[in-house]
Amino acid sequence: SFRGVMDGRAATVVRNVGAAADGRARALTLSVADAVGHLSGRRFGQTPSSERLLERRWYEAFGAPGQCVSLGPWAGDGAGAAAVAAAGARAREVCTIATSPYMVRQESAFLDASMIEVLVAEAGAGAGGSSEDDWRQELWHAQPGDVVSCSDVQGRGFTSLLNPDVNLESSMREGLGILIACTGPQGLGAARSLATWPPLQAHALKHPCRILCHATSREAALMVHEWDTWRANGIEVVPCYGEAALDSLSLSLFDAPGGAGAAPGGGLDGAVFISGLGGKSSAALVRALHDHGVSSHRILFNEAS
Repeated sequence: SFRGVMDGRAATVVRNVGAAADGRARALTLSVADAVGHLSGRRFGQTPSSERLLERRWYEAFGAPGQCVSLGPWAGDGAGAAAVAAAGARAREVCTIATSPYMVRQESAFLDASMIEVLVAEAGAGAGGSSEDDWRQELWHAQPGDVVSCSDVQGRGFTSLLNPDVNLESSMREGLGILIACTGPQGLGAARSLATWPPLQAHALKHPCRILCHATSREAALMVHEWDTWRANGIEVVPCYGEAALDSLSLSLFDAPGGAGAAPGGGLDGAVFISGLGGKSSAALVRALHDHGVSSHRILFNEAS
């Protein structure tokens, strides 16, 4: 968990738009402060270049889909120790970066900021008014110009729990089909980062790639307006509707017409990425995958899992 990460840099809300037809999820574009000095002189010229940077850019730590950031209240520039401590003591929201590393670099290269997107769900009406729910609601209602605290990029993206060397890139090198089972804003955010990542789009030209997106209803499905673009890039998107994420995803994986044909390559012979399910549901899905012959080394998780 990254909820204990208290330090961070200012991230300004640039845009806050709806991410689902039912109005219960938002897509936030954040401008993370990232001013870096440049070396000057005749040797370096005037053209912006990474060779002239005095230090690394914030976004350079974001190298793989599935990584995340921790967002919390911003105490303000020059705030005293008490204000900083009070802001740091509040709950933080761990959000998967919903943009691909390529897009972040493209949009941030000539700015003194790193531009990222995150997806945020509205806190449930019966959530009990916890500090986590209060802060999630503040994020959900954030207006352009509001400032939040953003941690450094966290996590390693999608990796095997048994072997950290087994990850997204190694799965693509092996030529495996890729299946992503996801639910909720953080799961779909990871899937979106994958679907818009050029290396995976190139991989999808030769190997089957499929995203199983769970939502409680058609109206609650996230980022539906982008699905056709993902499909045009060779990534199949299969919505799985139902109240329980585990049941809906399992139905599409194992019990839909064709059975395990819902998986990459017409069978469960690829890598399976799980995101957004939570501990118990993820463990239950892993057991079901084991029962269908999927090796533990081919089941990958990210920090939102």
